[in-house]
Amino acid sequence: MDELLQWLDSDEATEYMPDICSQLGIAATPAESEPDYNNEWQPLLERIPEEEAHQLPTEKTLRIGLAARWAVAAAVLIICVAGGAIILKDKPRQTLASNNNAGKPIVPGTKKAVLITDNGQQITLDSSEDKIVLQGKNFTIQTNRNGQLVNKSSATGDVRTNTADAEMRVNTVATPPGGQYEVILPDGTKATLNAASGISYPTAFQGNKREVKITGEVYFEVAKNARQPFVVSTERNMQIEVLGTSFNVKAYSNEPSVKTTLLDGAVRVSANNTTQLLKPQQQAQLTNDGTMHLMTNVDVSSVIAWKNGVFEFNSTDIQSVMREISRWYNVDIAYEGKIPTDLFSAIINRQNSIGQVLTMLQNTLRVHFAIKNRTVYVTN
Repeated sequence: MDELLQWLDSDEATEYMPDICSQLGIAATPAESEPDYNNEWQPLLERIPEEEAHQLPTEKTLRIGLAARWAVAAAVLIICVAGGAIILKDKPRQTLASNNNAGKPIVPGTKKAVLITDNGQQITLDSSEDKIVLQGKNFTIQTNRNGQLVNKSSATGDVRTNTADAEMRVNTVATPPGGQYEVILPDGTKATLNAASGISYPTAFQGNKREVKITGEVYFEVAKNARQPFVVSTERNMQIEVLGTSFNVKAYSNEPSVKTTLLDGAVRVSANNTTQLLKPQQQAQLTNDGTMHLMTNVDVSSVIAWKNGVFEFNSTDIQSVMREISRWYNVDIAYEGKIPTDLFSAIINRQNSIGQVLTMLQNTLRVHFAIKNRTVYVTN
């Protein structure tokens, strides 16, 4: 830690500070007034082991001009103690071989999706303007400049029982690899879709439950309605029932398990005649053999890191890391030779270029990458 702090005060650190801050998602330019210690740095410092905490600045000693350095020190220490240090001090020991001749450049994901109507019509969504994209007798669907698709139902009466007055359609919103989008459902529930994900839902929730189906990864903030439980179904037969809560479902077909993680409230997860009632910071995992496992004391911040614009890897194997990169940058992954067994721990801004991300990983452990025609080749 002493060596890190000494280096951060050196001329070399000053030269590299803008790039380091960009990689960590930290502002490199000091503010004109004192930094808000509690709001900006405290969340980082709270995650540092107690034995290291005495070496970090107090609120009184944290001053303008040093703010970015202390934030970097805290963030780097978090990564180092996790066991897979991204070495920001050293200049790149090797360059990333890249030969992308496939036409389109490889860029980070953006807010984009497609609305697929019940009759098969496909409507491209973006975040550039406020406009109505679909309208029916009792519903309106429109985009806004915040990158949201807002569904509104004007059906009169109690839609749980009155089916005659509501024009019912089941639509699907799907994000491509390299896409992310937020959907406001007819009841006010927010569903944020990660890359290569989808959600199917009706234009009005009727009957005794609000039911949606998903693929990929979706973060939900469910509008409360005790009379009409909210039910999420996945392709591998996991079903989640809630009344009003926040939770994340990761159900990609190429992942080894379906994971439902609860942030607050309560959910009931069912699969193959097994039921688990989750409490906050718990996770239900449904493996490919149909077995349900309950995980406790889950780091929920890392689970929803994607929603907050970062990759967060905690002792993660290379195949899991590369699946995340594949979906976000819309690239294929190929392994040459023996698959590396190193575990990665890092927090990386998802708006970095793929070259920056791979170089950071490549300069950390015994792994090498090369890009050719939108395929990332991984070697030991």
